[in-house]
Amino acid sequence: ILSLFIEKGYKEADINLGFVFKNSLYSGVVAMVGGLILVPIISLLTPKMKKDHVDAMFTCYNENVTVQATKSLGN
Repeated sequence: ILSLFIEKGYKEADINLGFVFKNSLYSGVVAMVGGLILVPIISLLTPKMKKDHVDAMFTCYNENVTVQATKSLGN
């Protein structure tokens, strides 16, 4: 959103972010690096889920489903 506003000519804040938002490639790189930094920090600061709760979410994977194949995608 910031990239769009800056690209359309809206004034930037006191911070010079023109280089970052010069094109979408730079914006994407900044977003990915920001995510790589923020995700581990937030993961360390938030409480862990209880094992029972996590197990309940993944109970659907305990069900066995058998499907009889009639065609192959390769044929």
